[in-house]
Amino acid sequence: MTEFIYILLLSLVPTFEGRYAIIYGIGRRYPLWETLLAAFLGVLILSLILPFALPLIDVLMLKLKLKRTFLQRFAELYLRYVERVRKK
Repeated sequence: MTEFIYILLLSLVPTFEGRYAIIYGIGRRYPLWETLLAAFLGVLILSLILPFALPLIDVLMLKLKLKRTFLQRFAELYLRYVERVRKK
C-alpha cells in the first residue's frame, strides 16, 4: 500500500507526472494495474485541483510581494515569470 501512495504522490509532481511514476512503479516491480491506477488517480487529482489552486497561488504571491519577508524575492520572480508566460 505504501508503494501505491508513493506512486500517487510522484504523479502529483507537475514535472514528474504520471508517465514517470509508471516507469518508477514498473521498475520497482509493483503490479502493473496498481501502478497505472495510482498514476491515473494522481494525474486526475492534479488536473482537477490545479485550475482552482493557480488563482489562489497568484493572490498569495501578490501578498508576499508586498510584505518584507524572505519569500518576497521568490514572489517577485514567480510573478515576473507568470507575466512573461501570459504575454506569450
